Amino acid sequence: RATAPSFPVQLIYRRTYPAAARPGPRRTLSPMRNTMEQLPMTVLEAAQKHPGDLLVFLPGVGEIKQLARELAPAAARADWVLLELYGELPPAEQDRVLAPTPYRRVILATNIAETSLTIDGIRVVVDAGWARVARIDSSVGLNRLAVEPISQASAAQRAGRAGRTAPGVCYRLWDEVSHRGRAEYLDPEIHRIGLSGAVLTLLCWGEDDPVHFPWLTPPAASALEQAFELLVQLGAITADRKQVTPLGRQMQSFPLDPRLARLVIEGARLGIPRGAAWAAAMLAERDPFDSRRNTGGVAGGSSAATCDVTLRVASLLPGPDRESRLQAAQQQLGPVRHHVLRTIEQASRQLIDQVVSGGESEVETEAQLQALLPRALLTAYPDRLAKRREGNAPRGLMVGGRGVKLAESSRVRYAELFLCIDADAGGAEATVRLATRIEPDWLPAEHLEQVETRFLNPTTGAVTTRRQTRWLDLPIQETPIATPLDQQTAEMLAKAAAERFDRLLPPKDKRLQSLVRRIRWLGAADPDCGLPSLAEEQLAQQLRDWCVGLKSLDEVRQLDWQAVIESLLDPAGRQALRQQAPESFTLPSGRQVLLEYEPGRPPILAARIQEFFGLADTPRLANGRVPVLLHLLAPNQRCQQVTDDLASFWRNTYPIVRKELRGRYPKHAWPEDPIQQATGPARG
Repeated sequence: RATAPSFPVQLIYRRTYPAAARPGPRRTLSPMRNTMEQLPMTVLEAAQKHPGDLLVFLPGVGEIKQLARELAPAAARADWVLLELYGELPPAEQDRVLAPTPYRRVILATNIAETSLTIDGIRVVVDAGWARVARIDSSVGLNRLAVEPISQASAAQRAGRAGRTAPGVCYRLWDEVSHRGRAEYLDPEIHRIGLSGAVLTLLCWGEDDPVHFPWLTPPAASALEQAFELLVQLGAITADRKQVTPLGRQMQSFPLDPRLARLVIEGARLGIPRGAAWAAAMLAERDPFDSRRNTGGVAGGSSAATCDVTLRVASLLPGPDRESRLQAAQQQLGPVRHHVLRTIEQASRQLIDQVVSGGESEVETEAQLQALLPRALLTAYPDRLAKRREGNAPRGLMVGGRGVKLAESSRVRYAELFLCIDADAGGAEATVRLATRIEPDWLPAEHLEQVETRFLNPTTGAVTTRRQTRWLDLPIQETPIATPLDQQTAEMLAKAAAERFDRLLPPKDKRLQSLVRRIRWLGAADPDCGLPSLAEEQLAQQLRDWCVGLKSLDEVRQLDWQAVIESLLDPAGRQALRQQAPESFTLPSGRQVLLEYEPGRPPILAARIQEFFGLADTPRLANGRVPVLLHLLAPNQRCQQVTDDLASFWRNTYPIVRKELRGRYPKHAWPEDPIQQATGPARG
């Protein structure tokens, strides 16, 4: 627990402004990058206004390096000592930061300086307000480092560093209003990390129901589910999730995450106990090679490798030629972090003592490691297998459906199958820093299955069947096979045909097009008439029997669509359609004219005015609910008048129209009483 400040600390809030509000070319930057742009100016201002050493909090090592470069000229002029402080720093370098000096110190630190260390002499804190937080992406089980605003509690801890020995000041690069909107505390670690180790421990202790275990802080149900799945895949628990296997109890005896314990056990079984122990120790710690300082050189003249982990372990194993191996590896991987290497070496000795009787065994050769370590890694990371996408791009699809891309630092570039050993799930695609090539014949049968999948090929419009070999849920091989012309194929075609229904109908078949429009129109105008809606679901159900024996939409297009549509109608529906939405209307002239139906609009009846002579009123459809919209045409077939009230037209408008058209078309009959002109009633 951090000690409370002994002296008062003045808080100065500095709101950051978007790039568009600052002079110069307009740029779109993230909030964190906006903060970083204003940080150098704030540090210089704080140094000029306040005495004492400065402690600057930054999200990570990259930001520390960037700010150090930007402050270097000012530090040289003012005789400051620029120091860096972060977790990966060797202990000797950390001691140098903490040691007193006659010069003014400007210490650039990550959140390691919040509570872990006490630094005497700090009077000024400049807080960028961001931190990198480890979280697990529950959708794929991958860790990611998310850059997040720090909590109010963390901000208080940081500010308190300025008041340990004297009154101090803290500059916060955010405004006071947004400070109140920050989380009060960082959420508990149990909500941010994988739980497979905790679940295995509980099961080994005899707890048969970790889901209902009285956790101090209950974890998310999805995190527990993922932990159970992983333990089953690792062989640590039975498929029913009730019992720990002998392998699981052996895994629990190691001071490691279950994945890495599985790696050590399998490595010992394969005859590479030392290599597996070194690999597990390295993966539990961090990369001993600083890839950020990699010059891009390639040892041996090749940039390709089969396993990033083997590449490192083979150079680290003790032996008379270790120095030469390390020098060669540094050309590819970057300089060695010796303090990290010492930690890995110490951990590996403990693991080797646990798997090798008396701690004695021959050091494995590089050839042995290349052949066997990837197989051991496969048992530890079964859910991290990925298949490369088509083409030569270093991208793939991982178990769980997550897209991945190989980082530039990875030497495994062109493998068809590869394990994502160390991956960051941030971004649209997870970035894989450490990978290993996997050969298909290494995959054990327990996680393989063959399934047949059918789908409608969007290019050919035909139902296509493929036999897939899957590792867990990842398709790793596909073979086309003949598609059975069975009920399943018929249902797929029927569903696709229903979705494309209007496009499949013969466009030149006017009667068929009219039939479909009439059904839709009357169903909407008179919902009680009992007509089918021709919705996709109903159509798909009706089309299933018609599609039996067919394979493609081209064959569906050749169906007798008139018969298909009529089969949807029962006798009452046919009668309602015939009477309340007829295909045509017989005018007093004796000519039958097709009615035009459109959804949501009244039907249209278009004919020359003379053909309506003898019709006293507007026809009405849908049980009298909807009047027909009459398009009254002149002798030249152009529309002269539109009306849905024919009686009113004869009474009020026809005399005017008659006078105009009689002059233009004297050879045509224009009686004064058009209703009495024709004999016999009009018929529908």
